[in-house]
Amino acid sequence: MEAIANILDLYADVEEQDLNEIAELRVPVPRIIPADRSDPMAYLCEDEFIMRYRLSKEAVRDLLREITPCLQRIRNNSGM
Repeated sequence: MEAIANILDLYADVEEQDLNEIAELRVPVPRIIPADRSDPMAYLCEDEFIMRYRLSKEAVRDLLREITPCLQRIRNNSGM
């Protein structure tokens, strides 16, 4: 039983240490607040867009093409 307790204690120490190291590696992404906030695809370069949204502009365009018909149906069915 003591051996299991020692292993669990060791695991807890390593896990806490790993979490602390990961927290130290986090780099804050600077917030850019543009004058025109209506279209981030227009005012963000590709790298900034990916940093902020974790998707490329092309991936977002593809996603929008896929979901737009569904969104229109939902809006029309709800009476809005």
